[in-house]
Amino acid sequence: MSHRSAVVIVLAMSLSIVLYLVVGLVILGRGIYPGRGSDLRTPLYGAVAVLALGALALRRVLLLKHRLESVAQHGGVIGVVKYLLTVTVISAVLAEAAGIAGLMMIFFGGDRADLIRVSIVALVVSLYNYPRLGLWRQLVEYFAATRPAPLEPQ
Repeated sequence: MSHRSAVVIVLAMSLSIVLYLVVGLVILGRGIYPGRGSDLRTPLYGAVAVLALGALALRRVLLLKHRLESVAQHGGVIGVVKYLLTVTVISAVLAEAAGIAGLMMIFFGGDRADLIRVSIVALVVSLYNYPRLGLWRQLVEYFAATRPAPLEPQ
């Protein structure tokens, strides 16, 4: 059930990134935002890079074997599943923030190409963080097998 929730969250956030792209293209196409703000494209590109690389690095670090073993030791298999859900949501939120930065870019000197580039980066990061059922099953089976069985009352 947690995996299904993670899938729904990641897909919803990916769809919202596409929505930001569409809204940005409509704003640019219709000229709704007539003026150009200051040229903050470079800082926004930097923010997107930090968010995207941060999401990838954070996921890699938080899913290291020794960290998962620590979670399993303290919370059992259920703790591992909750932890996987939490890591997936955090990574998806960082990708979502990159998508929002893409929409903001059009108000600060960006153009259509900037919006499309940033949206593609945000989508790639979001889909990279898609929770894979096979991996979740492997982890649950591994930690269920390595956890000592509870003692039966005598």
